[in-house]
Amino acid sequence: MIDTPCSSHVMTSNSGILPLEICETVLDYLPTRSTELCRCALACRAFAIHAQSRLFRTISIPTSQSTDPHPLLQIFRSSPSVSGYVQSMSIGLRPNNDVFASLAECSLGWPRLRTLVLYPVFSSPEVHENIYAILLGAPTLHQLDIFFASPIDGNATIYPILRCCSESLQVLGLHTLSLTGFYSEPRTPGPPRDLATYPKLQELVIADSWYLSTILMFAQTGCPLDLSNLRTLRYTSRSLSSSKLTSSLNRVLQKTTSLRHLHINVSDDVIEKLDLSAHRLLSHIETDQHSNIAAILARLPESNCLTAITIQTSILVDDWAQGDHRSNREVSNRLPRYAARLQEVIVGEKPSRFPRLERVVLKIKPYDEDDRLPVTLRDMKRQLEEAFWKLHRRGLLLVQYPGDGLV
Repeated sequence: MIDTPCSSHVMTSNSGILPLEICETVLDYLPTRSTELCRCALACRAFAIHAQSRLFRTISIPTSQSTDPHPLLQIFRSSPSVSGYVQSMSIGLRPNNDVFASLAECSLGWPRLRTLVLYPVFSSPEVHENIYAILLGAPTLHQLDIFFASPIDGNATIYPILRCCSESLQVLGLHTLSLTGFYSEPRTPGPPRDLATYPKLQELVIADSWYLSTILMFAQTGCPLDLSNLRTLRYTSRSLSSSKLTSSLNRVLQKTTSLRHLHINVSDDVIEKLDLSAHRLLSHIETDQHSNIAAILARLPESNCLTAITIQTSILVDDWAQGDHRSNREVSNRLPRYAARLQEVIVGEKPSRFPRLERVVLKIKPYDEDDRLPVTLRDMKRQLEEAFWKLHRRGLLLVQYPGDGLV
């Protein structure tokens, strides 16, 4: 018997299956971290099916430099049916292909898997094939987040990965671990010529560390992805102003006329040329203070469905942290100018332009975790209400602090 806190409590009936009430008691003693859970493997074999389903619902194989096989992989090899209980799985960055190979060999596949997070090093065809096998064995996959080693790896494997995903996939997140050593734009691959069926995404996330070539892939003629059902687009780019970026974003926006949520952080030069005239269904726009939100709003059609605007801002925190505060009650000159322009577009130029607007949320970003601002949250809220007084008077303004809810 494995020496665990629950070992003395594990008793099997004649059938080898624990009664329901004993299963519930044992579960209260078990650790929840997957690495510790592996030590209870022998005890887990005596659990009823409903108990195994709870234990293995969410698993994580963390980043490790060790060449020893992870204990969870030993469980999958000895009890292949366990993979049938997994609904959420995260695989950390590994130095070799052993993890992906072990998971790909599960005979039952991953019939209930809904969320998958991968940190792969796409360095060999073997890694590719094993990841494809995992995806082919996940018929209910709903969300896939991939952290590629580089933009080059991502551009070369996005289409093959999506080809292996089931039609149930709705959320795709594309991220890169590092841009070190990449000083030029990777080549944008052409669309595949096969007739494979690709999932119809409802949410697409292209993270801040991606190059321009990624959005070019989805914008080019012949892209096999059907974006007509896309409800959420999150795109951030460190790229400088570019005519290619502007035209590519506009082509993607033309394909996403069902869009409800747009989260975009790009340069003002790009924003000022975006075409949102066809997005009458757009209900939520989220951006950073450094993006010209007023220009985005001005490009929406007059008969729109916008109900919420979210702005991630550090405009006050930046000023105070840099020592630009002569009084705790004094607001920097930047804030009134920013507030005046935003309020003019929302409630000044055409007060009835956004008839469904319910809230404008200011999400305060901390300047530094260790910074101590010479102002209380109460004072910050009051000063924001004074700056955005038109929105506050209409009951539209909401302020959200880091880690807190709306106030």
